[in-house]
Amino acid sequence: MMGTSILAIPWALAQAGFGFGIFLILLVAGMATYTAYLAERITEDLRTIKNLPKDIFLDFSDAVHYHFGRPGRIITSVFSQVVILGASIVYYVLLSNFLYNTGKYIYQSATNEFPIPPTISFGGRNFTDVLCDVEGINGSYIETTTNELFGKLWHVQNTVPVWLLLILFPLVSIKSPTFLGKFTALATISVIYLFILTGIKGYNWKVNMSADKVTGTVENYRNLFASLTGACSMAFFIHNALHTILRAQRTPKHNPQVILAAFGFTTLTYSLIGCIFFAVFPVSKRCIKDNLLDNLVTDVPVFVGRLALLFQMSTVYPMIVFILRAQFMYAVFGNIYPSWKHVLIFHLVVVGLGVLFAVVYPQIGTIIRFIGAIGGFIFIFTLPPLITLLNKRILGREAVVHPNIEFDAVSDYAKNGKPSLQISGELTVLRDWCDKKTCVLWWIRCFFYILLMLFGLLNFIAQFVLLGIPQNSKVPE
Repeated sequence: MMGTSILAIPWALAQAGFGFGIFLILLVAGMATYTAYLAERITEDLRTIKNLPKDIFLDFSDAVHYHFGRPGRIITSVFSQVVILGASIVYYVLLSNFLYNTGKYIYQSATNEFPIPPTISFGGRNFTDVLCDVEGINGSYIETTTNELFGKLWHVQNTVPVWLLLILFPLVSIKSPTFLGKFTALATISVIYLFILTGIKGYNWKVNMSADKVTGTVENYRNLFASLTGACSMAFFIHNALHTILRAQRTPKHNPQVILAAFGFTTLTYSLIGCIFFAVFPVSKRCIKDNLLDNLVTDVPVFVGRLALLFQMSTVYPMIVFILRAQFMYAVFGNIYPSWKHVLIFHLVVVGLGVLFAVVYPQIGTIIRFIGAIGGFIFIFTLPPLITLLNKRILGREAVVHPNIEFDAVSDYAKNGKPSLQISGELTVLRDWCDKKTCVLWWIRCFFYILLMLFGLLNFIAQFVLLGIPQNSKVPE
């Protein structure tokens, strides 16, 4: 999910405040890493409980089904698909944005009709390569395009989301677009380029952690911090697919180290891109948008970045839709490709939702935080600790077996000349839940796991609370 969340992290950090935001990133990352470890361990505990051999593959859903039955498996499957659907919507909105700005820059280069760069005076300096929509800071484009037809045909919300269909719909209609997975390495290149682009801009802007024209000072705390916890929940969401990813691991005993390294590098990436962009952003931090590229006047480096992301995300989007389609069709029809009619209708619905959001509500920050909070509540903060508690409760039981052994009632010796013994068919099994030490550890574990679940629930509720909190983006008089 790094492709969707990394562009919004500077905005989410600004919503929480710099100091408190860094703390929250590390906090959510730590909890997500630990629950990912729990998610990996619950299948091993289940293997012990059911006495299964190691060559049988167990998934997260198997543990859910064991403890909660078919209803639990259906509910988690629905929420899993909701998260994937949300990711597809975010991808579509971003792709519409990238396509619009890329096409616009190409047209301006061909006609030599570039807009007059905005000039923002801030801290005694003038900036012409940064955009800010906060009221009271003059940083708007002055368009010089004389072709009204181009403006009507190439609009970021009214037309471009529809034009994007011409590119994406043929790709999502491929029966198995897994060959696009060969381009996944482009994601790493895109992230590296974002660091380079941020470094280029930061070199020109310099560090700006001084007084803020809007707030009076750089804020270290804001009451909109739930935006960051929601975005981070999306950023670190991988728990329900963890077993599939680790399945090819040659040494399963090293899975905890692999999980720690993966989440550690991901946390470092998000923290660096968020903190660096926040620190060097030359004007009010309230200006930072939920897509950091929207804060930059389009020049050659920004154009290259958008073009690279446009191509990379265009290869990922069909695979996201394919995963969503396969899960839905198999759950409903028992076949990942029941017929071309079913698949066509499904694609129209999924892509149609992407077009709808790109036209009506292209706010990726809000979409990311809601989807992240929903998925995080279920798959990060609730199911891994809850199933771990249930597994430990079962594994904590001790069985004492008292078989009844008797000599043959007829004679002391059988026909072969050896004693004959009879073992009664009924075994006496005494079960104790746990010893005192195991009980104490279980209740301590239970206390901390309840705190994890409570955090996930409050994070989810807070996303709705944010809708009623006004965001002061006006320069005080």
